[in-house]
Amino acid sequence: MKKILITTNAVFIGIIIFLGCNKTDLTAAGDKAGISSNKSAVSTQIDTKTPCPGCYEYTDVGFKGVSTETAFMMSNNYKTINQPLLQIDEAIDDANSIWFSLESLKNFIWKIEEAACKNNCRNTLGLGLRLYYARYPVSLDGYDGDFDELSTDFVQHHTLFIVPTFQDAGNSQVHWDFDPWHWGDNPCKPISMAQWFNSGPVPGHKPFGDDKSLIFSINEDQYFRGPNGTLSSVMNHGDLIPPYPSTGTGY
Repeated sequence: MKKILITTNAVFIGIIIFLGCNKTDLTAAGDKAGISSNKSAVSTQIDTKTPCPGCYEYTDVGFKGVSTETAFMMSNNYKTINQPLLQIDEAIDDANSIWFSLESLKNFIWKIEEAACKNNCRNTLGLGLRLYYARYPVSLDGYDGDFDELSTDFVQHHTLFIVPTFQDAGNSQVHWDFDPWHWGDNPCKPISMAQWFNSGPVPGHKPFGDDKSLIFSINEDQYFRGPNGTLSSVMNHGDLIPPYPSTGTGY
């Protein structure tokens, strides 16, 4: 069961990283070497108000993909083995998928890269994303307003949230959760979330006080680009299916 969940989300992580607008950690030599040798890099900036990060061309970067048969098998394994164990009650099925807008994912990745770039360290941190399995509480009231825009249909459904990571300088297998909005004083080594949680007056409780953290999914705007190029948004937490209808899904 655990292997199925890990494999499925590993595929999802790969897709998210591929969507990022900056060439991040594509070779063993690191991001710096990859960018300097990329002659097809596009110089157009995402935001003209800041010089970084740039948007790079991925035409010559391979992407293996996954066979549809394998993906269908993995999804079916989850629906037939895992999902019944997560039944909320006799009448309510738990979620088996979640949807995010493409603009929201790109916006999230861009904000991570922008923070690293401003500290002149986006090429050396080995940036990544970690997906956490999560579950909404029995009641959505309180919680600093994080669930104010949610329908009560989301109660007790499992979901995902995503946090940025940076690679440990001494061990490439270790990736530290961090918050780009609360970087710390060292420009090339952010304070990890483990450090933040252990440093507060109450361990694990509000290390940033009432400030929000750069976390994707919990209270994330879903952005859509209009015909005139501007971004509009509708507040939601990703479309969980169920309770959202399954029309449009293929797996």
